[in-house]
Amino acid sequence: MNANTTTARTPGPTAGSVITARPWRGGEQMDETDGIVLVEHFADDAALVWFPTLDGGEIVTGSSVQPIFYTEVMSGALDLSVYVTAYVEQVRAAYRAAVDAGVWVWDEAGADIDRAAEQVADRG
Repeated sequence: MNANTTTARTPGPTAGSVITARPWRGGEQMDETDGIVLVEHFADDAALVWFPTLDGGEIVTGSSVQPIFYTEVMSGALDLSVYVTAYVEQVRAAYRAAVDAGVWVWDEAGADIDRAAEQVADRG
């Protein structure tokens, strides 16, 4: 790329938002599931996504955490706080376990998980 060239990025979901996609495992696409966007521009036209229902909620690179191309996102990005309380609590518990284990490095997404959990708790 030279000084006169720019790379246009396709707008994608923002860090901390929830998308629905079909993650990959062993070269096969799995059933669709919800994932939390950790890094919105992990690579050109891809976001780094954590699927908290995979691997018992643990952070496993290449499994529960993997890049998803924007073209593979099956739903618009939603705020975690619009999900049912049980799912938000499951996500927050897995996030907190990852923080306690020292494997969580995505501060922006973590702050959004905490905020969403507080909003869900407030609505009762």
